[in-house]
Amino acid sequence: MRNLTMLNRSARRIAPLQHWPEPAKHAPVAGRFVVRSAIDRAEMTVIATTGKDWDHVSVSRRNRTPNWPEMCQVKSLFFKPNETAMQLHVPAKDHINDHEYCLHLWRPTKVEIPRPPQDFV
Repeated sequence: MRNLTMLNRSARRIAPLQHWPEPAKHAPVAGRFVVRSAIDRAEMTVIATTGKDWDHVSVSRRNRTPNWPEMCQVKSLFFKPNETAMQLHVPAKDHINDHEYCLHLWRPTKVEIPRPPQDFV
C-alpha cells in the first residue's frame, strides 16, 4: 500500500482512524479519505487500513455502489502500481454489511496473491 501521508494531492484526509487493532510501527496505518470520482466528480469515502498482515480499503458512495472505473481509480491511488489487490466474495454466512453501497479491496502483505495465467486475464 502507498504511504497514506502522500495521498493529500489526490485524496483529502478527513480523519485518522485510531481504533485499528494492530498498529504498525510506521504511521499512519489508517485513515478516512474523500476522493472525487473521475466519472461524475461525486465524493467517495475511502477508509484505508493496514494490519494483521493485510492492506485494505473500503470505498463507498452515498447513493450507489462504486463502479469498476471508480474502483480502478481508488486502487491506483492507494496501492502501488506493482501491487495486486483483490475484491473477495466470501461465503454468505460470513457477510457483514455495514453500508449498502460499499466495496472493498484487499492485499495480503506477507504473500503474493495467486493469479491466473496472463492470457486468461
